[in-house]
Amino acid sequence: MKPLYINGPAATSVSLEDPAIVVRQPGQADRLYPIERLGRVASHINIKWQSEALLALAVAEVPVLFYDCNGQIIARLMGVTGERSALPARLLELLCRHDGQERYRDWCSHWERQCLLELQKRHEWLAIPAQINLMDRNLYKRVAKILARDSLHLGLQYLRACVHGWVTEYLHHLGIGAQTPSLIGGIIDLPTDLTRILQWQVTVHWANSLHDMPAATHVWATEATRNRLLVEHHQKLEPLLSIKGRQLTRRLHAWVIEME
Repeated sequence: MKPLYINGPAATSVSLEDPAIVVRQPGQADRLYPIERLGRVASHINIKWQSEALLALAVAEVPVLFYDCNGQIIARLMGVTGERSALPARLLELLCRHDGQERYRDWCSHWERQCLLELQKRHEWLAIPAQINLMDRNLYKRVAKILARDSLHLGLQYLRACVHGWVTEYLHHLGIGAQTPSLIGGIIDLPTDLTRILQWQVTVHWANSLHDMPAATHVWATEATRNRLLVEHHQKLEPLLSIKGRQLTRRLHAWVIEME
């Protein structure tokens, strides 16, 4: 992670285009900085900040320092007390409300539907039904079958395992695990829900690359060739998995804060 220093004329502004902040200056092209790659941000006090951008940095625990014309730091934005302790507590508090579980299910359905709509729009060759029924859990299996294309089915299985493993490990890092049984199968099953949504998100990109993969991936290709292509393919998707997963978790945390 790298520091970002923002300075410029008074008309310079910073806004949010999740998962990045955008720095705009007169007469220059917009510059995008992915939040995941920022260690801290130092901003001149004349910079105009969008509140959504500051909130996104706070949720991601990226500190923002504001300095004056003499270079003196006059304010700090440190964010919440920390995702590791804040997210589980905030989520449990929300779920204890009379409508908490229903709102949480609506949030999951919304993001799952967004993934399916993107998959439907970007990959018409998959022939996903126009009327998407999220209650039909066989839909992913049908899409997976279409994507399988001979031996690549093993690659898709491996992808699902990677998504589940990443979610489990990252939630443990945030303090969600055996110590929070209500979130892992009690009131809700957060690992399963996030895995399902993230699985759809990554599948959008998986489908795009599979559609364009060369004929060498067909069943008559040598096993060594197929394995090499699959390894290369997953190496490209691993950074995407981390970015999408952290982005999804930040969205959940920001949403919980909004519900308070």
